Amino acid sequence: HQVRDDTNWFGRHPQHRGNFEWLGFIFEGTAALDMVAQVRERFAGPYRLDPQAALLRRMTALTKERTHYVTMAPSECMSMTCGLLAMVLKAAEGEVNAPQTRQLAETAEALLRESPENDWTVGELASRCGVSREHLTRAFKEKYGVSPRRYLGELRIQEACARLRGTQEPIKNIMLDLGYTSHATFNRAFRRYTDATPSEYRDARNP
Repeated sequence: HQVRDDTNWFGRHPQHRGNFEWLGFIFEGTAALDMVAQVRERFAGPYRLDPQAALLRRMTALTKERTHYVTMAPSECMSMTCGLLAMVLKAAEGEVNAPQTRQLAETAEALLRESPENDWTVGELASRCGVSREHLTRAFKEKYGVSPRRYLGELRIQEACARLRGTQEPIKNIMLDLGYTSHATFNRAFRRYTDATPSEYRDARNP
């Protein structure tokens, strides 16, 4: 909106009281308008927010007031405004960073798949990808739904299952090739994912 633009009625439609599909801000003053222009230039909208977030539920409740005018303490108003702006910016940043986040996760996943026998730590993966442990873990979970360590464990067992089904290799060789150093550790990991030991799995699929 431009300064003193009264043509939009502050986003209110008299026939849809309290049922808003979007939220709008009215900014007045040159500094505020400059800030908005910079944000819009960097982050293309719309910005999708969680409708169940406490702040949005509070604002939705306010739209149902009879007059659409609410009296509140300045501190509450400032807290609400800053909180919503922070939510919008976080959502916008997420949209902008999504391709980089996916690429980072895929790079880490390729390292795990290339060398599943390596006992990768999150720190080692993060170092190879040039990011922090926290950043990598967050990106990886967003893309694959599990942590890098959990993914590595599943990857190893998937490979073990394929070799147990399709070859007659000794179980010990498969175990060592996938980075396990003891039968007990391998059996525990295998049973966790398949509810069977490697021997039981092979016997059941190669009668």
